[in-house]
Amino acid sequence: MTIDQSTFHAIFGPGDGPHVDDPRLCIPGDRRVLLALAQSMRPRTVVEIGVQAGCTARALLANVPCITHYLGIDVDPAAVTLDAMPRKQRREIPELAGSLVRSDPIFELLLTPSSLNLTAADLPDADFVYIDGSHAERDVQHDTDLAHAIARPGAVIAWHDYPQQSGVRAVVDRINARGGESIPHVRGTWVAFTIVRRDECS
Repeated sequence: MTIDQSTFHAIFGPGDGPHVDDPRLCIPGDRRVLLALAQSMRPRTVVEIGVQAGCTARALLANVPCITHYLGIDVDPAAVTLDAMPRKQRREIPELAGSLVRSDPIFELLLTPSSLNLTAADLPDADFVYIDGSHAERDVQHDTDLAHAIARPGAVIAWHDYPQQSGVRAVVDRINARGGESIPHVRGTWVAFTIVRRDECS
C-alpha cells in the first residue's frame, strides 16, 4: 500500500521548516513527511524510539509548537548487548543520544539496554510515536505493539526504514495483510504511517 508524495503533501501539508532537510540517517523527503504529519495532527506528546543524535526531534521541536513533551528513547552504550542488534545498526549507536536537543526543556531522554525492556507502563500516553530503533523483526514488532498500547485516539504512528529494512517491512506488511488498519508507505521515502482510530484504543 503506497501513497505518492504529492498526494500525501496535498493532504497533510508541505512539512517545511528549519532543520527538516538534515540528511543524517534519512533520505530526502523523510523528515518532511514526519513534520507534515506532526504539523497537521498537532501532537502534544511525542515518543521517538531510536532518537539517535536527535535530528528528527530537533526538526519537530523547532516547527511544532504544540509539543509539550518529547521523549526520546535510545540504547545505553554501556549496557547494550551487541549480539542482539543487527550488525548494520551497531555503528549507529550514539555516543551521546539526543545531543542536538538535550538543552531543550521539552525533551526527555530515556536510555535502555533494549526497547524490549520497556512496557507501556514506562512510557507516557502519546499523540505521535516514531519507530526508528532496532530493525530486527522481533524488535520492530515489540515497538509496534508498544506504540499501539500508548497511542491516544487519533495518534500518528510512523515507521522509518520501510521498505529498506526487511524487519520493518515484514511487520508493516503483516499488519496491512491482516486488514482493519491501513499503513501506507509514502513512495520515494522510507516512511510508513498510520493514524490510530478510536476503536483501536478502546
